[in-house]
Amino acid sequence: AIGMFWNAAPSIVEGNTVVIKPSEDAPMSTQMAVEIYEEAGLPHGVINLVHGRGDSGNLLARGDVDHICFTGSAEVGQHIRRVAADSWNKTTSCEMGSKSACIIFDDVEFKLSLESAVASAFKLSGQRCVSSGRMIVQRTIYDEFAKRFAEEASKLKTGNPFKKVFSTSGDPGCVGWEALVPDEDVYYGPIINKQGYEKANRYNELVQNDPLAEVLLKPETIVGNDSYFLTPCVYKTEWRGHDAPYLRNEVFGPHVAIIPFDTIEDAIRIYNDTEYGLAVGVLTNDFRKARILRDECDAGMIYWNGGSIAAESHLAFGGVKKSGNGFPTAARTFRAVTHEVSWTVNHADKLTFPQGMK
Repeated sequence: AIGMFWNAAPSIVEGNTVVIKPSEDAPMSTQMAVEIYEEAGLPHGVINLVHGRGDSGNLLARGDVDHICFTGSAEVGQHIRRVAADSWNKTTSCEMGSKSACIIFDDVEFKLSLESAVASAFKLSGQRCVSSGRMIVQRTIYDEFAKRFAEEASKLKTGNPFKKVFSTSGDPGCVGWEALVPDEDVYYGPIINKQGYEKANRYNELVQNDPLAEVLLKPETIVGNDSYFLTPCVYKTEWRGHDAPYLRNEVFGPHVAIIPFDTIEDAIRIYNDTEYGLAVGVLTNDFRKARILRDECDAGMIYWNGGSIAAESHLAFGGVKKSGNGFPTAARTFRAVTHEVSWTVNHADKLTFPQGMK
């Protein structure tokens, strides 16, 4: 959605041509979207698709392009920003990693907080940039929330999100065929690739070997046919910042820390104590608390009573710090892909200045 619709569509509307390179791990959705654009009548050459590995993207970034919209890791985004800095004309919109969270107060409906937290943590296997790897929970409900969250996470099924069904036309001499349909029993699918699977496993092992972390749900691994699945890893711990890298670094998988806080200042300090600043879900029925968090949290997107994954395309999508560079996508892409020209007209028959100068 980010590349083909939140980036490409506004760029085309503003009169640009587009070259798009999808991730080599998930190219088909972009391929299908390009075909839809062409079927809709977009002239040949307005949108151009390039498949390839990372070196292909590097060549494109260094090529004859004026603006680069990038979604991916902070490290690659930093490289792209350096490429742009070495030119006179290139600008960038970089939507990068996060260590997003839900901040949960004791005044919100417990069911709402639980539903929001589970969805924010485990939708798409925890592989959204806005997925919550941290649940920052008021201490008055901390133990009960952690227990219920782990119980709900234990019920989630991971596996192939599609299942094969046999279909026929219904006639006695009919032809039968196999079709793929969504498997509604599967909550989330695989980790994107072996590298991502190994990274998430490393962080899971760090947690399990840490005596200061109380593991509530031990992850299990399922590997087969070049697919990598992980069940949820859920644990309780006090906030320890730099002493526990899995609390501050992006895991990008079904890996969740549940961390207590006592005061609103504690919650803000814990949330901000990472290099990232993308999304936070604020769960409270107190508008004063919500407003303080809105003003004090280092984030580009804050969702009040909606978890951390409630992005809306009519709003800006982007972050601060290591998560973004000030040019958000979605409804704000048009600002990044256009060049504004100031046009001032003197309507008098003698020289006048709009600033009132004599």
